[in-house]
Amino acid sequence: MNEESNNLSEIRPSLCGKTISINPECKACTENDHLKIHYSNECDSLTSCNCCVEDGDSLCRFHKEMLKEINRNLSGVSDNQVKTIAKKIRNSLGDNNGDVKIAEDDRYNTFKKKLKNGYFNDLSLPEGEPRFLEKHSSLVIQNNIVWLLTALTSLFNQEGVDFEFIKDNCYFKCSYVHSNYYQLNFHVYLYLLPDDTILIEYQRRSGEVIQFMELFSDAIKQIRDREQPVPKEVQWKSEIPTIVSENIFQCLRNMMDSDFTDIRFEGIRYIAFLSINSNNVEPMIEQGIVALLTKMMEEDEEKSIRRCAVTTVANLAGNEYFNTEIIKKGGLSSICQFVNSLIEKIEIYEMESLREAARALLGLIQNF
Repeated sequence: MNEESNNLSEIRPSLCGKTISINPECKACTENDHLKIHYSNECDSLTSCNCCVEDGDSLCRFHKEMLKEINRNLSGVSDNQVKTIAKKIRNSLGDNNGDVKIAEDDRYNTFKKKLKNGYFNDLSLPEGEPRFLEKHSSLVIQNNIVWLLTALTSLFNQEGVDFEFIKDNCYFKCSYVHSNYYQLNFHVYLYLLPDDTILIEYQRRSGEVIQFMELFSDAIKQIRDREQPVPKEVQWKSEIPTIVSENIFQCLRNMMDSDFTDIRFEGIRYIAFLSINSNNVEPMIEQGIVALLTKMMEEDEEKSIRRCAVTTVANLAGNEYFNTEIIKKGGLSSICQFVNSLIEKIEIYEMESLREAARALLGLIQNF
């Protein structure tokens, strides 16, 4: 910082990786929208008053404080994948003093410990069949509740299913995001039948029937036949195409900007798919897709659309060109707000979104 900047009365963080020094005699400095001006890279004309002064840091204070706060929230989430990414973020920020308490176990390991400690040995299952039984997604097994709970949770862990066991009502609340970016929410209910057998009923709450039946078929193999589930076929092939036609991205952009929810979702779903290929980054940016990603994370009411938007950012984060553009468009703030909204009331259906947001944050700060 030079001698002239030492006379400035106040210093506040900027959004572009620099420190803003406030000059009380400079109108631009004292106006409330100075951050907005600086944010849009129009601050070069204000250098006569040394508004922007490099502080020698790799990350500006604004980014550090925001990400530290988000990281504290992420670290308290009971999910190992989120916590691992949160720890990487904390290390990237140079915050290794251990002041952030990280939860010890995720849901799966916590459940395993409860099983081992006999927590469910006296579990009282509801007696009799439900009034409306899902005949095509139910099965009956011998009464061995501990073995059954172990098998189900192992299956969920292998398939990548987020789950929460509601002990009072004896059912699992589950959420699963397929490789094609569709989300499936379902419940697994347990009932005690008169002949001392256990009825397992899968109930689809939302999502595709085909994906639901795939998971149920895997459950049959795991539980009834005691076989390992057959690896499901990934819908998206390993080779992600490079799109050379601007018309395709223009079409997808128009879909993302549609007033119809289904059209917006299909547009962002395919963009998330294409974002895995780094060769598609520049044409996405040139077609104005970055601004729509920010808008979707902030404003869209559909959870699946917000999830696909943050997944796209996570796929692209780490690319220097993309990081610069997403920061300009307010993407960092959008993701932080998105994470905070999820953490206010953590739902099992939002865990995949939270993981993707954590992954996006980690990628975005690597170039600063």
